[in-house]
Amino acid sequence: MSFSHPQASRKQPTHNSKTLPEIDNHTKHSQAGLLSLIPPHSEPYKHSDTHQNIHLKPLSTPITSPNTSIHTHPPHLAHSIPCKLNWGVTLMMTAIHLIAFLFAYTYWSWSAVGVCMVLSFLTGCIGVSMGMHRLFSHRTFKVSKQISYIIGLFSTLAFQGPIAEWVARHRMHHAGSDTHEDPHNVKRGFFYAHMGWLLYHNDHFNHPNKIKAYSRDILQDPVLKFMSTRIFMITAQCVLALLLWLIGGMPWLVWGTFVRLAINYHSTWLVNSAAHLWGYKTYPTNDEARNNWWVALLTWGEGWHNNHHAHASSARIGHKRWEIDITHWMILLLAKLGLASDIKDATQKPKKKTAKIN
Repeated sequence: MSFSHPQASRKQPTHNSKTLPEIDNHTKHSQAGLLSLIPPHSEPYKHSDTHQNIHLKPLSTPITSPNTSIHTHPPHLAHSIPCKLNWGVTLMMTAIHLIAFLFAYTYWSWSAVGVCMVLSFLTGCIGVSMGMHRLFSHRTFKVSKQISYIIGLFSTLAFQGPIAEWVARHRMHHAGSDTHEDPHNVKRGFFYAHMGWLLYHNDHFNHPNKIKAYSRDILQDPVLKFMSTRIFMITAQCVLALLLWLIGGMPWLVWGTFVRLAINYHSTWLVNSAAHLWGYKTYPTNDEARNNWWVALLTWGEGWHNNHHAHASSARIGHKRWEIDITHWMILLLAKLGLASDIKDATQKPKKKTAKIN
């Protein structure tokens, strides 16, 4: 599929600051590793120049107000990608939200709320933020295959789509952030970036060949490939729901499944919408990604979105001391337990190797 309106080029401003070190060769090489997972430039969907420029320094004066032009979009951007309503996803989302809204109060209990919080952490923090995003999409740290499969199970239970598809669309987002090559382009409006993009089937972003091209490393692993099937995703969610019902009855089923899913959905979607509209910029990127503190609190640290778009290969997204990044803390905990290694950190310079004197 081709477009008659190519992406407009944008100049990147130059700023000086000593707040954080600029990205060094260590991170440059890890970034190159991520880029190798994305199709080459010869294909129709090219990687954005924003993420090839890895020598980014913090802005001396952070931008705090959103670009007012972002709330509207030229007609050619709004209509360049034909979409049709995805009835399956639309009905499923409607059902999940209705059940959560109508029965949350009826089946409220402290144990049910506790189950919801625990599962929200396991599927939201470990599954989505650590797993889908920082491990599978960006390879910001390393774990054994066995640990990756456990994390992948939590990712699947988040019920945000198969792992390979989630990874592919997120890489597409980075490749064309806030352009018509972005699956949830915020320039098409808040609702579209938040959840509207999920409710419509878009052949440009959902073509099987494109999904495979952007997730080939995931699909090369036979276990992750199996876990990326819809039958596995649906079966795993149904088994969890059944276990919740058998152990805690309707309160655990409603809160542990439907309320949890609704909360985690909107928390994740806020990164695509709110964190591209409101907040401040520490780094001069070519898109509208912002650092948003309240989105960060709701998403275990994912709201420091400008930091992430500037240094996508970094496992640490909260770059300042007060930028709370719970997911990064969990990755460090895995490292302390000997379960994770090679953790990329954009705020740290690599240690220089010294030659041994014989």
